[in-house]
Amino acid sequence: MRTVAILSLLSAMTALAFAAPIQGDIFERDGSAEFDADLCPVKKRQVDGLGPAAQSPGPACAQTKAGLPPFFVETPDISEGCLNLRIARPQGTAAGDRLPVIVHIVEGGVIKGWAYDPHADPEPLVTLSAEVGKLIIYAAEQKSLNVGMRDQRAGIQWVKDNIAAFGGDPERITAWGLSAGGTMASLQLVACGGEKGVPFTQVWTMSGPPGTALNISSDATEIHTLAVASKLGCSHEKDERMLECLRDVLMNDLLEAAMGYSVENHPPMGLFTFIPSVDGISSAIAHIPMILGWTQNDGATQVRPGSLFKDEEDMKKPIQSFAHALTNEDYKKFFALYSASDFEQQVTNYNARREESDPEVPSTGSASRSSCEISYLSAPPLTLVTKWPGSPNLNQTMLPPLFKSVGMPYLGVPHGSDMNYIMNGVFPEIPEIPDPDKKLTNAMAGAFIQLAYTGSPVYDDGSDNGFAAWPPTFPVGADDGPLLGGPLGLGLPPRML
Repeated sequence: MRTVAILSLLSAMTALAFAAPIQGDIFERDGSAEFDADLCPVKKRQVDGLGPAAQSPGPACAQTKAGLPPFFVETPDISEGCLNLRIARPQGTAAGDRLPVIVHIVEGGVIKGWAYDPHADPEPLVTLSAEVGKLIIYAAEQKSLNVGMRDQRAGIQWVKDNIAAFGGDPERITAWGLSAGGTMASLQLVACGGEKGVPFTQVWTMSGPPGTALNISSDATEIHTLAVASKLGCSHEKDERMLECLRDVLMNDLLEAAMGYSVENHPPMGLFTFIPSVDGISSAIAHIPMILGWTQNDGATQVRPGSLFKDEEDMKKPIQSFAHALTNEDYKKFFALYSASDFEQQVTNYNARREESDPEVPSTGSASRSSCEISYLSAPPLTLVTKWPGSPNLNQTMLPPLFKSVGMPYLGVPHGSDMNYIMNGVFPEIPEIPDPDKKLTNAMAGAFIQLAYTGSPVYDDGSDNGFAAWPPTFPVGADDGPLLGGPLGLGLPPRML
């Protein structure tokens, strides 16, 4: 494949197909006429030399086109023929260079994700890797609703099988994702019954707990699928007949029905409705190095405006989006664990910086955000942190001006704050990044590159391009992991309390 130089330090390949296009009603991933019942069917397709590169971005998979600022722009083109990759590498990279590879699963809210979204621009990260002398190759894979995680597995497997032809090292592949992308990356560790391993060597996932936040151990996906089938006149007592009917529905009609139902289920955007579901029980897991990070107020954006919470009934509503089967007795036990005084400091911190035009937020509003954070990032995901000695808790953000402009100045360090830093300052909504944020950007992006290059996030060369130490997660006598940024972090100026 011929590379197309688009930047002085970057060459890029776009719309690289990693699986066969639709053949009638199905995708042929294993070369057969029927989709294999195996959990991870992958047709190995080797690259024989580098032919012409696509000259424009490939389409996104079926999803709502509307943008979700400050995380996604409007998606210009969607198609069922969307199984393509975006690859970026330093200019001059050749086969045999064996550079480490980062595979970015671009997805958020389980509703959007396009590999060419400017929020996932690889230029700053790949350029920094050249500047610090630790070159990397970046590959982006986008959200898929065709067969979900199986599509993702096929894409990552394609990278492992073929990246050497692009100068990459198939034995040094770091999977990376934020939010739903992080969830999908980490869920791959237990996919296929956890018994087939994974086509990557380590994983860094931010704000993407592997399962609990998405309620995957419940019957949620089945309930939602049956509801959409009913809306489209496809209800049937036999699943095979219902699936056959849904496959006959045009993509745009199916998308309109599914997203319309999703918005009704989880307003205003329809997040977390059609999610992975548990289709087998196994104690096996792919044991590879993993970093699982989160932000200080990760669940805060998953609730309604804080001023609307008056009592415990209001507090139940956002939690139900993540755990719909909880009973009143469950809530009683849950709320009994946290007294109102536990949230007074949050209210005090907010009031200290609140301007006259900002809304008042009662302690129940802070309690609800905290409760949602607990349900969003509860203990079970941490069982997957098998080898890394530490996982970061981000306590700094660039997002407050944007959330303040829409009436939510109380969010603290919300979900998604980490993306701007780890991608080395990618933030299309603001013209200039403040100096304190530039410093943390250098540290996080540098640690990310160091991880991909050496297998460790520690970068002890006296520069700002990484962290000189990586404290343990939940050490004896401590209640939390290391903070990155903010007044309790690594000596960096606080952005939010």
